[in-house]
Amino acid sequence: VKSNGKLEYVYYPSSTWISGYYPKGEYFYKWLAGKGWSEIEAVKQAAADKGSRVHWACEMIDRGKEIKITEKFKNPSTGKQEELSKEEVDCIISYTEFLDEFRPKLLAQEITSFGDVYAGTADKIFAVKDGKKKQIWIVDLKTSQSIWPEHHLQISSYSRMQIDYNKLGVSDKEWKNRKLAILQIGYKKNRKGYKFTEVEDKYHLFKNNLIVFTA
Repeated sequence: VKSNGKLEYVYYPSSTWISGYYPKGEYFYKWLAGKGWSEIEAVKQAAADKGSRVHWACEMIDRGKEIKITEKFKNPSTGKQEELSKEEVDCIISYTEFLDEFRPKLLAQEITSFGDVYAGTADKIFAVKDGKKKQIWIVDLKTSQSIWPEHHLQISSYSRMQIDYNKLGVSDKEWKNRKLAILQIGYKKNRKGYKFTEVEDKYHLFKNNLIVFTA
């Protein structure tokens, strides 16, 4: 923004960061109690690295590029180009299985925008044909086996960002009826390898969390 002819930078906290302050539940804290701090940080970093590499690969697939099993992607922790792990390959294969079954039309991906006082990046915006109707989905990709309450807040915040949906070929009515979903890929609890879960809009909880976070 410009003030008095000078360029000023305004900090917007990320929706992921804000959502992360929401209580994760008893199961998580029991798991946490059984781990040391170094182990927890290592697990978190490994999960983040895996998630980043899988996201990049899925983005390439949506751009029409074929991913080879020997494809190398940057490891955020080391900065080096490394081949995909078996778990990462499993995630990518399951993502293609999802695409084959749902046949979604990609309208946008990795779309960064702002809410009232936060910023976020939505992974995918899909249009899926339901008979003659077109259903709009805002989809968040996850490589985890569990969905935590904070994930519901996170994707709900993406739904309220300033997105020029008309430029995506979406009508006002279609956008008003948009739905939210979390797509877990590399999912080990079913045969498909993925789980597509519709999520109820929890923006009111995100707002409450934001008030506590900024107080």
